[in-house]
Amino acid sequence: MQNIEIKARYEDFTHARRCVAELGGKFAEILEQTDVYFHVPEGRLKLRHIKGQAANLIFYRRDDRPEVRKSEYDIYRTDNPNELERVLGKAYGELARVVKHRELLLINNVRVHLDTVDQLGTFIEFEAVLQPAKDPQLEAEKLEHYLSKFKIKPQQLLAHSYLDLLLAL
Repeated sequence: MQNIEIKARYEDFTHARRCVAELGGKFAEILEQTDVYFHVPEGRLKLRHIKGQAANLIFYRRDDRPEVRKSEYDIYRTDNPNELERVLGKAYGELARVVKHRELLLINNVRVHLDTVDQLGTFIEFEAVLQPAKDPQLEAEKLEHYLSKFKIKPQQLLAHSYLDLLLAL
């Protein structure tokens, strides 16, 4: 699967909620997530624990740059995350844990994440799943429009993942 995404430091969640509503979007859910990352030779491998839901093992690759970027990923859903985490920990070794409170909002096919990440602060992320019938350039332009609408400045944009930011502390 593929998506395009962009992430920024962001504090005004009230403004973000208002923008989502003005764009015809809506609140979806609150997610308490812990992402356990493992050492792998390429890409990223994380086990995402979501309070009250099944966990997801996610492998992904993407460029680290502060602009709309494409991500390729595979997801495996598991109802036995603790055992999977134990086995992956033995096989690869745990790299880090990213703990976050995520408010998920939706504007058509775009997921808007309002994230509060332990040790890192508050962020906004836009993700659009790339469908075969959709033009990737038009989807990227949509995300660029949202950056303007949400009043996100270029210096707020992030090239790196929460994992990278956490490891840099």
